[in-house]
Amino acid sequence: GAEQSLLEFNADVPRNPASTQKLLTTFAALELLGPAHTWHTDVYALGTRSDDRLDGDLLVKGYGDPSLTTERVWLLMHGVMRKGIKQVSGDLVLDDSYFALEPEDPGGFDGQRYRTYNALPYALLTNFNAVDFIFRSDSAGRVVIRTDPVLPNLSIDNKVQLSPGQCRGTV
Repeated sequence: GAEQSLLEFNADVPRNPASTQKLLTTFAALELLGPAHTWHTDVYALGTRSDDRLDGDLLVKGYGDPSLTTERVWLLMHGVMRKGIKQVSGDLVLDDSYFALEPEDPGGFDGQRYRTYNALPYALLTNFNAVDFIFRSDSAGRVVIRTDPVLPNLSIDNKVQLSPGQCRGTV
């Protein structure tokens, strides 16, 4: 006969499958990649070396490391310097071709394209595809807004003003 469950709690109440979907994808990743899999990012010197100089390009190839943060990029570059390269005459070449995925709409799932949880797979994903906005007051009492990482093509229309009192937590 059919097996009978020993314990049930709200078994007839519909649930959002998001959390259980994570279990399925985690199981599939463990089966395909194994529990000892590690993600990595490689750096290649494309050119000739003379002393501490690379006459050529520095290639950074991503393999999907989900924890590639600004700090880890600094460590990666420090590793290049430990190998004896202090100057590069060419370009920094970023290779994100490992996944070779078709372009998708990150908001296709729930319409929230700018939410970090909707970041699409990307072989050179950095800082979880998120930007930190840093708010500081200067000596003239103005609010200065910077980003980490610095985004040279981002223009911030800063209308933030300081006001006395405690922050209410609402805008």
